[in-house]
Amino acid sequence: MPNPVLPIELLSDIIRHLDDNYFSLFNCLFVNRAWCKATVPILYRSPLALYQRRSVPPTTSSPKQDLAYMPIDTYLASLPASMREAFPDLKEKFPNEFKPLFNYYSYLEYLSDEALFNSVINSFDTAAVPVALTEYAGIYAALLFMFINEAKRLKTLDLVCMFRTELILQQSERWPIGNLGHTRGLVSLTVSVPGLTDINPKAKHLQSHGQIADIILNQKRIKVIKLKIFGKVSHVIMDTLLQKRNTLEVIRFVRCNFDDYPLEEWKSKLGNVALEFIRCHNIPDSKSVDRTSYTMSMRSYPLR
Repeated sequence: MPNPVLPIELLSDIIRHLDDNYFSLFNCLFVNRAWCKATVPILYRSPLALYQRRSVPPTTSSPKQDLAYMPIDTYLASLPASMREAFPDLKEKFPNEFKPLFNYYSYLEYLSDEALFNSVINSFDTAAVPVALTEYAGIYAALLFMFINEAKRLKTLDLVCMFRTELILQQSERWPIGNLGHTRGLVSLTVSVPGLTDINPKAKHLQSHGQIADIILNQKRIKVIKLKIFGKVSHVIMDTLLQKRNTLEVIRFVRCNFDDYPLEEWKSKLGNVALEFIRCHNIPDSKSVDRTSYTMSMRSYPLR
């Protein structure tokens, strides 16, 4: 008599209890086809969270097991052939015989580009030939391009590195992320970007602010925005936030400078959006909440 097979929906509900145990989830892939099919969407929802910091945090008692699950290698091996050709010195990472069983990029729900960059570095730490920083940046840009274009389930996006690091931004020009218009499920966005300066208020950073404005405008369901602007805010971003006031629930400003911006007038037009200011210049309280609804909103849409 054949062994009974649980429905895929029930299997998924069971495996979901291992959500944060990446090593156990990785082992579930090898039980049988049904387990593999049920595990992949769960395992690849947020696998790069392990690399939020430079070193891989321990998940088991064995250091060897800690590194057994390297999702970045799967992503690299799944790159289209046309993109692999841009990295001729890294052929060992792109096995020709590898044929992806799934679209691993498509399951992603949470993405931090900082974690992505760190995972790339961890993946090449043991390379026989040292990898140049430009190669790291290029691989990061290629993978970010794939995630943005394939991750239809993406809900939370943190762009911490892209707009702040000139080298990465240059590499990203080869594979632009576009306006993120197709990621209709995005509800939370975190962006770090240099602000404008007294010396040159129309500096090249204004172009980055325009790109961020495009990203915000094209999100139909965006509810939470966290902006780290290291300098003066621009009218481009602030005007965009006003345009999205009917869908936004929380805006969090970190290290922003409002010296030359009519903040009170802007706030009067904002409506019921909850605001928080963290270490912002020209704000009386370094951490002030302007709406009583902030706490409730933050519980519903947590910022990572």
